[in-house]
Amino acid sequence: MIKKIHLMVLVLLITAGSAYSQQHKVGYINPQAVLEALPEREVIERRISQLIQEKEQEYEVEIREFQEELVAFREASERMSQENRTREENRLRQKDQNLTQRLNVLQREIQQRQNELMQPLMIEIEEAIASVAKEQGLDYVLNQETGNAQPIIVFSSAMAKSNLDITQKVINKLTQ
Repeated sequence: MIKKIHLMVLVLLITAGSAYSQQHKVGYINPQAVLEALPEREVIERRISQLIQEKEQEYEVEIREFQEELVAFREASERMSQENRTREENRLRQKDQNLTQRLNVLQREIQQRQNELMQPLMIEIEEAIASVAKEQGLDYVLNQETGNAQPIIVFSSAMAKSNLDITQKVINKLTQ
């Protein structure tokens, strides 16, 4: 709700400012549609999927080893002295915490690699948006949806869609 109010205030400020100065031309784009139309995205997704699979396999080996150690501990714990049992419990607890930390590290590595692979493509998309906006004489280009898939543009006429929605023009520029 707050985001909608902020957006409405922003739109009002832009429109009010336009009334006192020059007319601003505003276009909009669906960046997700642009991204999905690019074959490079599929290549990146395959590489990320492969990386995820590799990291999952590494982690699964570590988890299996840990589970085997737990089974061995349960079987041998009754024959252990209290001191040895406590020491082994602490070691296994520490190993469990290390595995949790390892999972977090692996997730960050995957996210970082995904960002590294996507960055050049995102720059290319931004440059294409700027180029099309310049060709169309647009002062502003709005994202058609918010980050949580809520539309910013809730209505646009057929004329506005054909003149102001630059999504397909950006896709065409990127896939030439």
